[in-house]
Amino acid sequence: MYVDVDVAVIGAGPAGLVAARHLKEAGYTASAAPRPVPSRSAAGHGHGGCTAASGGGGGDRSMVVLEETSSPGGIWNRAGAEGRPVVPCRCADPDPDADAAYGDGEAGGGEAATEVGRENSSSGSIRPSFGVETSSQPLYENLRVNFPKDIMSFVGAPFRPDVPFFPGVPAVEEYYGDYTRRHGLEEGGYVRYNSRVEKCWKREDGRRWVIETVGGEVYYADNVVVCTGHHRRAFAPPVPGVRHFARRVGRRLIHSSAFGSVERFRNRRVLIVGGGISGSDIANHLLRDGRCRGVTVSVRKLSLKAKLLLHQAVKRGARVCPGVERVGDDGKIHFVPGRRENGFGTKLQHRTSPEDFDDIIFATGYRYWYPFLHPEQRRRVLSDETGYKLERLYMRMIYVEDPTMAFLGITNVNLPSSVLLEHQARVYVKYLRGDLAAPTPTRDEMEEEVRSRSCDRTQDALAGKFPSYVRSLAMLSGEGGYWNHLLKCSLPAFLRSLWVQRHPILGWAVVGASFQGAALALLLARYDRFPSFLQPSLFGSGTQLG
Repeated sequence: MYVDVDVAVIGAGPAGLVAARHLKEAGYTASAAPRPVPSRSAAGHGHGGCTAASGGGGGDRSMVVLEETSSPGGIWNRAGAEGRPVVPCRCADPDPDADAAYGDGEAGGGEAATEVGRENSSSGSIRPSFGVETSSQPLYENLRVNFPKDIMSFVGAPFRPDVPFFPGVPAVEEYYGDYTRRHGLEEGGYVRYNSRVEKCWKREDGRRWVIETVGGEVYYADNVVVCTGHHRRAFAPPVPGVRHFARRVGRRLIHSSAFGSVERFRNRRVLIVGGGISGSDIANHLLRDGRCRGVTVSVRKLSLKAKLLLHQAVKRGARVCPGVERVGDDGKIHFVPGRRENGFGTKLQHRTSPEDFDDIIFATGYRYWYPFLHPEQRRRVLSDETGYKLERLYMRMIYVEDPTMAFLGITNVNLPSSVLLEHQARVYVKYLRGDLAAPTPTRDEMEEEVRSRSCDRTQDALAGKFPSYVRSLAMLSGEGGYWNHLLKCSLPAFLRSLWVQRHPILGWAVVGASFQGAALALLLARYDRFPSFLQPSLFGSGTQLG
């Protein structure tokens, strides 16, 4: 079966949903029903082999959203986790002696999570690597978002008044389902569920994209928007001597995406590598109920940001140490000499003793992963095989080599995604329609914009540049910029929610928040209303936000 469309959106997470909404509001209709493929060549078997005519059929512009699971929401979609393949994650051992020790490629400890493999290093050599437990569903017990709900919500689609100030996973999952239905994206075939994209390539004549799903459907599209997010391919840095840890019975290498719940770590000594949002939050969860025997957080640099994020964890008994230097022959961890921080303050240690742990949790982020793209396109878009960053994207969105492909939501920094996605979607739709407030950029202008960011450590890192980037998008779309968005859209709702959550009964009586939500707000302990690293002690001991 095949379908002709003008725009194919891959993924029905937050990025895909907001893109679909703006496309629909711009007049794009749902794609027609699938038609039988006239021949194997028309089905596109083999890259560049299709012969279908260009155009979506009729005078209307059409679109389709291809979602691999049975419901919307992306990583917030718990029900669809079974439909996502788990991408393997491995921790390489760069120790020169590792090849001799594991030349036969056999596992040491006998556990599936520490199975030995081999991978290419950046220098081109082959080195042993060890499996790290990971998950396609990076949501764990008691997780809360780290932005207030009104900063996180899309324009014209607020969270319900009774939803906590920092929502939990069920509320966010419900929000994206409501958003999909509110804008009619499930009606008439806008979103095709259970349609995981297996291949996506450009025809040899360069006219159209060919997209194949696992179920055998083929889509011919003039434009492709990739909205598959950044939380699929877990990353673990190489650790010299990690083989000595992996071969010990009962030891586990785990990525933060597979954290799950604190019960898994009862009576265990845990080392968390990485002190960012996930690392600090997991440390707090482990220490809150005292089930584990101890928590140490390893950070490469004890910066002000790390101190702020780890403030609560340190108060609860976490130790903060420098980066991991190596694993000794006895399986113990050697840390780089440097500053240590605990509840009694910070001190510098030049010589340290190795320490023993039961689990290593890598809270070290993710790499971009687009297995469905043709290898040539994937090679040009990704900066290298590790997927560390994307290149060749005009305004961090439009692929310079072929502007009929775009990527939305590309950033590896924790930012208000709703603001970013709203502005990117507006620019993209106006770009498709040739309706930008500024002249449509030429190829040379796109190249120049990309070159202007070529010295950035990562071209998709937006820390400190977010307001100016949104302002640049607003100039292209003719809409209000970052501060305009916050002042007119987010701030009023933010203040209203803040007042309701501080005065839940009055909120129920005056602005219509549900009584059930008001009652729950009174009963909830104050610490349960915040992400663990944003708890009320940071704002003053008397503050109680819902």
